[in-house]
Amino acid sequence: MSASDSPNAIRKTVVVRCGMDVAFRTWTEHINMWWPKGHSRSGVPNTTVCLETRLGGRIFERTPEGVEYDWGEVTVWDPPHHFAYHWYLGSSRDQPTLVQVRFTAQEQGSTLVSVLHRGPELIGEHWSRNNHIFDRAWETLLPAYSAVCDSLDGSTG
Repeated sequence: MSASDSPNAIRKTVVVRCGMDVAFRTWTEHINMWWPKGHSRSGVPNTTVCLETRLGGRIFERTPEGVEYDWGEVTVWDPPHHFAYHWYLGSSRDQPTLVQVRFTAQEQGSTLVSVLHRGPELIGEHWSRNNHIFDRAWETLLPAYSAVCDSLDGSTG
């Protein structure tokens, strides 16, 4: 069984009402526009979420005081089709989970966004204790992302 076939991986999809380029850039370049402020390591309400748009780029938060907390690292960079990253929140830098995000053009200028969040083969028992937390987080993150995508007119570039 390949890692992507893992029965314990979290799979989520959402269709957004914008093209692939805008959907990709909204997730990556404009992550701070849609990331819920309550989903941070610091808990600081005015935290800024950043994603460095390149292979090896950091995903992190920066508090108003300038303190940075690493969340992950980009492991695949293929705009506007796919990117992936190691995710440290809920695990650790030494035992990250892996998130893959794919963007597929749909009819009428919309985009199917598919998320695969893997962990059992990476962090073992820690995944089974915490995958419900990851799953619940995606149920908050994807609607926030979708709302921003759906409100765009293509002017995020």
